[in-house]
Amino acid sequence: MDDWDDDDEDDLIEALSKKPPREPSFGSTQSFQRTQNDPKGTETQSAVAVSAEEAKDIEMKLLKAQGEASMLRDKLALFEAEKERERKTQTQKQKELELQHQHELDLIKADLQKAEDEKKFLAFSGRSSHRSPGRHAAANTPEASSGESVSAATKKRKLEEPPRRYITLKPNRIVSDEVDLFVNSAISHRLAGSRLSTLEILNNIYLGHVKDFKFKILDIAGDGPVGKGIFDMLMSHIRSPLKLDQFIEILLECLAMLIKEISQHEKECDTAVPFLVALMHHCITFRPSAIHTMALKDLFNFMVDLIRTHRSVLKRPLRKSDLELDVGPDIFQYEFIRILTVLYAFDVLEDGLKIVQSLPVSFQAAFMDDAFRGAVDDISRYSLTISYQPVINVIHNTVEMFNCIANMLLEAPELKEKVPVRWWDNIINRLYHILNKGTSNTARNELELSTLHLFDEINIFGLIRNIGDNHNGQLISLLVKENEPWHLPRVIMRDFPKEQGITNRATDVEWWAVNMKIGIVKLFEKLAIAYRDGPVERNMLKVLARLLAQTQEVLLTVLLGEDSENIHVYYEFFSQTLKLIYHMWKSGQWELRLLREAEAELTVCLWRVVFGTTHEGSRVEMAEHKTLADRFDELRLQQDAELYEDAFENEVPDFVAEETRAQSFSRLKEIMGIGAEETTRQMAKTMLEGITSMEDADALYMAMQAGSAELGP
Repeated sequence: MDDWDDDDEDDLIEALSKKPPREPSFGSTQSFQRTQNDPKGTETQSAVAVSAEEAKDIEMKLLKAQGEASMLRDKLALFEAEKERERKTQTQKQKELELQHQHELDLIKADLQKAEDEKKFLAFSGRSSHRSPGRHAAANTPEASSGESVSAATKKRKLEEPPRRYITLKPNRIVSDEVDLFVNSAISHRLAGSRLSTLEILNNIYLGHVKDFKFKILDIAGDGPVGKGIFDMLMSHIRSPLKLDQFIEILLECLAMLIKEISQHEKECDTAVPFLVALMHHCITFRPSAIHTMALKDLFNFMVDLIRTHRSVLKRPLRKSDLELDVGPDIFQYEFIRILTVLYAFDVLEDGLKIVQSLPVSFQAAFMDDAFRGAVDDISRYSLTISYQPVINVIHNTVEMFNCIANMLLEAPELKEKVPVRWWDNIINRLYHILNKGTSNTARNELELSTLHLFDEINIFGLIRNIGDNHNGQLISLLVKENEPWHLPRVIMRDFPKEQGITNRATDVEWWAVNMKIGIVKLFEKLAIAYRDGPVERNMLKVLARLLAQTQEVLLTVLLGEDSENIHVYYEFFSQTLKLIYHMWKSGQWELRLLREAEAELTVCLWRVVFGTTHEGSRVEMAEHKTLADRFDELRLQQDAELYEDAFENEVPDFVAEETRAQSFSRLKEIMGIGAEETTRQMAKTMLEGITSMEDADALYMAMQAGSAELGP
């Protein structure tokens, strides 16, 4: 009994030792005295203190239990997600194994079938040898028996060889033929800015006066839409035995005959013509190698005839006549249809010539006959007009066509017999007129006859280039009324937005105009190389020298303090013109007399290029010029400087700052016209030394110094 009491006491002592000590409270002496005097109050206070501590412990345990429960829930969610991923992985692996197993079974079945076929073949050959008397007699000889044993051993080895395993890629894949792909692309063809596809637009147009058109595979009922007949023709040849080149050739003939039938009828409206031309362009660009040479030639002549029919679109008078009363309705739909027809026809001509450029020389020679030269000459007279306002869209097409012809002459010099050098004289004179036209990034300059601009009526994307902002692209779908076919177009009023100042449309037109001039300069360079033995047009040097001086003046005066997005395009045009003059001067194609006629303008321009590079001025002046002339690059350099400061912790090394400053000033010199790239500067220096003497150079230098002093403060 004593031992039991001792164990209970030991347990009590151990439990008490584990409890934390009590904290001393304020006024412990007074509470001790009150405890001595009032034993009941002491018991009550101790009970209250114990209950508060237990409540606090319970609260702590509850919070701890809640935290542990939350952690367990998170762990459980992660475990379930991981388990779900593992399950999906296992399912995917199981599917892959099943597919692999099925593939192996198919291979084994194929091998078994092959072995059975060989066995049957051997059995059949054995029976036939026994039935043949000649072979039976030959089998009794020792040579035949040895041959049979060798052949039997060879066949046995062939049977014992392991079968080859073939891996099939996507066994359920259906391979579409080229005609199927072309039909799908033609059905989904859509013009830029149009809400409806091309076939959907044609499906809302029917022929009002041409009844029951039928040609080869195209059949259009008298009261049926044009688009339905073309759609039925395309769908009926998805799985046809015709090859792509045959089908495209027949389709081009059908579309051409339909356009001809519509255009020749006096009362029929041409609403469907531009969309049929767009489909013909899609035919030749889908697979250029599938177009036959004769089909290209017929297509080229057909498009030239179509442009001749609608050439009134390109005859925009230079000035409005005072005799015009303008009392007619202010509608635009009929003119819009003619504009689309001409623009799309020029795009077809350009892409057609690009395809001819990729053909063998024999086909090119057959293509460039007298009719071809006459057609191109007519096209140049319509697009590179002098007595009417130029249309920048068709000028681009014409310049690119001339570049294609020049490329073919460079690749095959024997074609020069087909295109003599005198044929280019009229074309070059018309291109001079285009080069002398100015460019601007300011809207509302239609009244400026000396400037290339985009008319409001022709502000639409073509099939090749996107010139302008395509404001009229939304009008394409408005020509027809959906689900209500009609042979006449819907009424579209002549209402165009009024713009002033620098706009995105004007800036884009300026970019295209300067690039078009670069294309003309490159054409002159190609012709100079192709006809290096022939005489050069005598006015070319004067025109190019004057053009070089005008471009340099624009760079120094107009674009110097203007944040122009196209300033580097101007500088590229300046460099290309200077290189052309240098190469033709170096090759000796210009006489000294012609150089003397343009010596003054050319010398001043070359002097600015050569000596402007050596004089930079102080860094403060260059920084001020940088702020004025190239603000965009200045902002970019500021961002780079901030990045360098962050990278080097506000301590940019001197060599980094010097390199950045040098790059900034080098670009500035190019923009301002103070200098040029090193190769261009060396060309200018060589020409300047060749056309002027030391005395002339000193006199010119003194005159320009005096002129700059007079202009200074």
